[in-house]
Amino acid sequence: AWRYFIYNFAGGLTLLLATAAFGIIYGSTDVIGRGGAPLVGAWAPWIYAGFAFAFLVKTPIWPLHTWMPPTYAGLPPPMVSVVSAVQSKAGLYGFLVIGIAVLPAYVHQYAVPLMVLGAVSLVYGAVIALVQTDAKRIVAYSSLSHLGLIVIAIASANPLALRGALVYIVAHGLFSAALFLVLGYVEEREETRSLQRLGGLGWKNPRLAGALCIAALAALGLPGLAGFAGELVILIGVYQAGYTWPAVVALVAIIIASAYMIRLYQDIMNGPEVADVPVRPDLSWLEGLAVAPLLLALVIVGVYPAPLLK
Repeated sequence: AWRYFIYNFAGGLTLLLATAAFGIIYGSTDVIGRGGAPLVGAWAPWIYAGFAFAFLVKTPIWPLHTWMPPTYAGLPPPMVSVVSAVQSKAGLYGFLVIGIAVLPAYVHQYAVPLMVLGAVSLVYGAVIALVQTDAKRIVAYSSLSHLGLIVIAIASANPLALRGALVYIVAHGLFSAALFLVLGYVEEREETRSLQRLGGLGWKNPRLAGALCIAALAALGLPGLAGFAGELVILIGVYQAGYTWPAVVALVAIIIASAYMIRLYQDIMNGPEVADVPVRPDLSWLEGLAVAPLLLALVIVGVYPAPLLK
């Protein structure tokens, strides 16, 4: 809680100062209603730096991410679903409506440093997720990796990549919330999140296994689910913008994502049953009512992403 407070207080204070400077110098804090007129002047780079720092903290992106894993691991499942699915999108939204719309020159000028941070987050999050044994921390570090991909798309400023980023922002919100809810259900039943103490739950909990399977497949980018639609459009757009190396890094991270998501599902739901794990009831109708709309939306967006792309 203290780490979450300190990081988000620093990001929030920086955001407040940047907004105040914006209002004092340009006469209004209505960034949405500026009609697309970009900022100019000696203070514009500093205002962009303040906004960018705040958005990178709130997303978060490496190296400003260390509040995220312990927060995600410690929060109750409904709350971590909200923080992961909704709050982490505030920084990305800020980059789109303030960075791209109001400060486009500085987004272009600092595109490479922003892409480096996104690429490091992509690979670092994926590799750390691959070696974790705590189920919630696997999803936490996978979120860091996925958010890095969106930052690369935004930094490219390519129209196609930006549309892909919007799709992936929605997709990540859906499968991240679904994963944390389902893992919360597992933890409530088995009183552990350790993959070393779980196994074989799928044999007696087919509905729980199905929910985790759909969410995990969406997170690893299976075609037909929302994660794939966003990833594909982002990769095409970033490559079209001339940034080949970030696209290659993203492909490597996506391959690693397949490994840790399959491992997450296999270790919990398949394999031999753990002797001291008690038999619990399968997904209840109330739990299913909470997670089913998220899974349905993952399928709908994956099959028909056109409304989001437009």
